[in-house]
Amino acid sequence: MKMRRIIIEWMGMLVAAGMVSAAEANLLANGGFETTGRLAAKRLEAMIKNGMTLDGEDPLLPMRWWWSSNGPVDMRLAPDAHSGKQALKIACPKGVLDMQMAVIEVVPGATYSFGGWAKGKGVGKVAVLGNAYEGARELAKVDLAINPEWTESRGQVTIPGNIRTVTISLAVWKAEPALADDLFFSADLAAPFDADAAMTAKYAKDAHTLLYVDFDGQNNAYRLQAGARITDDKGGRFGKGVRMEKANASSVAIPLSLKEMPPEGTLEFWLAPDDDPEHIYSYMDLLAGISLS
Repeated sequence: MKMRRIIIEWMGMLVAAGMVSAAEANLLANGGFETTGRLAAKRLEAMIKNGMTLDGEDPLLPMRWWWSSNGPVDMRLAPDAHSGKQALKIACPKGVLDMQMAVIEVVPGATYSFGGWAKGKGVGKVAVLGNAYEGARELAKVDLAINPEWTESRGQVTIPGNIRTVTISLAVWKAEPALADDLFFSADLAAPFDADAAMTAKYAKDAHTLLYVDFDGQNNAYRLQAGARITDDKGGRFGKGVRMEKANASSVAIPLSLKEMPPEGTLEFWLAPDDDPEHIYSYMDLLAGISLS
């Protein structure tokens, strides 16, 4: 597998309960399905065996989303978009498509808007699932208005005290066909925020970043272990990356020394698995009291 980017930074763009309203910002990355990529061969084969048909043998599909199908489902990108260059086209008269975007950080007690745009013929819903210790549970949902013209469906959700992250779910069935575009999970933020920027532009270190390793610079401090190696300039998401071999249990150790730990933060990186996802048992760990010397 390839670990493309490693960042440890403070949680920055959370909306606090009671914040004065400003501009509504979409916190859902790639809700418009504009950023695309290709699946590994094994995952693509598994989807087709499960009843999905796609646009060709090596189709472009929306990044960051996870899909599952129940029964026959045709899913592809189409130029008939509400905004941007493309929308998601779904045909499943006798099947169900479920798409999810997981691990979106939220603030307990804060209220968020969610929903999306749709057109065509079919039935669908957008749901917000809270990721709790005991498992995911539905916090709120809104039925999609799937009409001949583009129509927005919108709901609101207030986050319970035990929830720190949510998953956004799009489910469509009886589609003959239906199109979905511009899904959103939004909050009023005092400063502009672009959730898609992480996918389209290389991260730049700022005042909140505690550690930044891009594998492109000459002064990055890390240790390659058990066969891990730096790729060429096209091996990472933005420039170089590091490749780790499953058979060797490869890893990269990155030192971080702080006077004290911050109360909260995030670990962020790009990952491109080229094997069955169930074989990947660990992506990143933050360990205390360990020296690399």
